[in-house]
Amino acid sequence: MPAFEQEPNDTPATATPITSGERIRGSVSPAGDVDVYSFSANAGDRVFTATVTNALGNFGETQLTLVAPDGKSVIETDNGDGAFSASSIAGATIPVSGTYYLKVTDPSLGGEVVPYDLYLQLRSGSPVPESEPNSTLKTADSLASGYVSGRQDPPDRDYFAMQLQAGDTVFLSLDLDLERDGKSFNGSLGFGLLGEPGYISAVHNREPYGVPSDAYEFTVLKGGTYYAVVTTAEGGEGGPEATYRLSATILPAEEPRCRTYTSTPSPGTIPDWGGVAFPIPVTDGDTISRAAVGLELTHPRMQDLAISLWTPSRSEIPLRLRRGSIEPHMVERFDPYAADSSTVSVNPVIVQPPIGDESNWLNSQQINGTWNLVVRDEEAGETGLVSRIELIFCSRPEPLSSEPQPKPSNEFRIGRVKKQKLKITLSSAGRVRVVARLSRHPKRRASRDRFKRAIRPSSASGGPGTVWVPLRLTRKARLRLKAGRPLRFEAVATFTPTGGEPSTKVARLAVRGRSFTRRARKGSKSADLLP
Repeated sequence: MPAFEQEPNDTPATATPITSGERIRGSVSPAGDVDVYSFSANAGDRVFTATVTNALGNFGETQLTLVAPDGKSVIETDNGDGAFSASSIAGATIPVSGTYYLKVTDPSLGGEVVPYDLYLQLRSGSPVPESEPNSTLKTADSLASGYVSGRQDPPDRDYFAMQLQAGDTVFLSLDLDLERDGKSFNGSLGFGLLGEPGYISAVHNREPYGVPSDAYEFTVLKGGTYYAVVTTAEGGEGGPEATYRLSATILPAEEPRCRTYTSTPSPGTIPDWGGVAFPIPVTDGDTISRAAVGLELTHPRMQDLAISLWTPSRSEIPLRLRRGSIEPHMVERFDPYAADSSTVSVNPVIVQPPIGDESNWLNSQQINGTWNLVVRDEEAGETGLVSRIELIFCSRPEPLSSEPQPKPSNEFRIGRVKKQKLKITLSSAGRVRVVARLSRHPKRRASRDRFKRAIRPSSASGGPGTVWVPLRLTRKARLRLKAGRPLRFEAVATFTPTGGEPSTKVARLAVRGRSFTRRARKGSKSADLLP
């Protein structure tokens, strides 16, 4: 599981520390936010770093900048290289020993990126040179050192082998301009499981920004021998200048204590232009540190489907919005801590898409109750079939300590609303989630026009101290504000301190204003399907 950024971290003085070989999850939120991370490096070290956004259900873009110890001078910046990355910097040289910074922003300085994953790997010394011939899987070089180099002269396929266990995440970073002299080549980076070359999923940066590089992040479900492959991209040329460095970082899988609750729906039919809820009762009393959903279904038009998970407290976690897919059969595992979400991948590996940032609030929550998987067909013409559902809950191993660990305070105070943001004061570091309580009274005719949900689930991390939670207003709520009418509703705030127990408070809130410019995602009517 990744570490998490610690807000505020918008300056070098308040930077969140990151170490080599680590992954940190953060968010550029609210709009215009700046996230700064600090790390120590020695003169001559090479920096391999990248951010990931679209693999996390977020198609935003970041700008990643490597900053000198003075906190101002830019060594290198990028906002478009890589495959599943929003940004990639590979092979930048550290000039002098000291503390350096990585700055993550939205390129337009006016948008949000929620969430992103940041990877960092420092390499020292010389990489292991490739040993030709290594153009087939059988003659592949070893990538056990994690740092290799090669040349595409003449152009061929350079294979490198590594051993991965189930659940491992690998971060591949390819430097395509070693000397930083502008003489590079259009390289391609691939990754795959043991098998024929067709099992390799290759990616390349078509329009490099700044210094060319490629990055690939992947979480595997099956252990075995995997391969990284470097070659020229389609239409590219090799030559004496076609040199590269490749860094491979493996983040080992944790060994959490997990339970799987399986449902084999019968008949499990997805109605045409409608929806269905599949209940999954859970009677155990454990607390959650990690949640995942496995799903197998068939549908002639997969792009018509929207899928979400509803908790026993009737909170919705979107798993899959409508998107294009040509495959009529889907087997996916939605996991918030996996690196990649592409299902067009290496057989028999199924990549694990994350639930999304909203799922993090499940940490430390009780799992008992009836969960519902809701599948909606939002276009007419076809029906489908759900054949298997897996609800997976994990808890981390208990720390080996003879003395009980004190739990942080879960006290917090709800403040005022300003510019569609709710002020909350936290007693310790953690995460706070705000949802709207249903406001329609079933026995009062006059209450029919009230908003059932004034805001979508909103969350923020930080503390101790003040945290501003951006309220994600629904479309109806925004229209009400636009008409100059105040919006009043009850909100339920849940604060979960890091390593502590959650606490909940209810407050009556009022939002006033004539505009709300943040773009909202299309609403869902899945709540009507729940029992």
